[in-house]
Amino acid sequence: MAEAAGLPPLSAGLADFGLGLGSESETALPTCLVLGNFDGVHLGHQAILAAARESASRLGVALTAITFEPHPRTVLDPGLDFRLLSTFDLRRRLLVAHGVDHLWVLPFNERIRQMTPPQFMKRLEERLQIQAMVVGPSFSIGKGAEGRLDFLTGYAAEAGFVVQVVDPINWQGEAISSSAIRDQLLRGDLAAVGEMPTSSSPPVRPSPPMGFTSWNWAPTRVPPWGRLEASACGRTFRVSGGSLRSTVWRTPATSTASLSWRAC
Repeated sequence: MAEAAGLPPLSAGLADFGLGLGSESETALPTCLVLGNFDGVHLGHQAILAAARESASRLGVALTAITFEPHPRTVLDPGLDFRLLSTFDLRRRLLVAHGVDHLWVLPFNERIRQMTPPQFMKRLEERLQIQAMVVGPSFSIGKGAEGRLDFLTGYAAEAGFVVQVVDPINWQGEAISSSAIRDQLLRGDLAAVGEMPTSSSPPVRPSPPMGFTSWNWAPTRVPPWGRLEASACGRTFRVSGGSLRSTVWRTPATSTASLSWRAC
């Protein structure tokens, strides 16, 4: 199966892939740190990653991302019908594609769940020389999500690293978030799909000299529980999520297509 365009294969570009925090004997890594679930790696996440990439370059350190598997919501509320915007493998690829040098994946288990914010940060500092952290305004860590921005800025001042807070990216008066996108997609709102790289309406690229329009479909842009449909010239084309195969569909240059999103 073909790899999606622009995303590195699992065998390349992934400098580090750690499960848990590993051995305490390893040399601490000077780093700029981002931390979160990064479900969908949407435009809000991308803004944080871009700021972190710039900070890491300015400081001359690596950019490390820490994420969790499984998603904490599935552990905290196991009866919830929780729909992820991207598969775990796709999340890994997208983080690397947006400049992450080292990716650590922490198993969200009872041990992690019960850590207080100071315990969690001190555990990270055993493995990382944190020189900067880049976060969004809704940042939280630790048991019960008790470690908010005020905790982090105070901790950072004592630990000797800087905290940069990236403003949210707004769309139609609402901050772009995984939760907001998920809710809109469940309602069948195709406009929401265009706000994240893992789930977007396909770009239209007119080609007048050849007399057709090229629609580039990347199923990695569709959540694994949905399907994108287009109708034109009496034909219907469907793209299901969770695949890595990209497709190009060509129609006459004068044709128009209607797009729809279906949650499955």
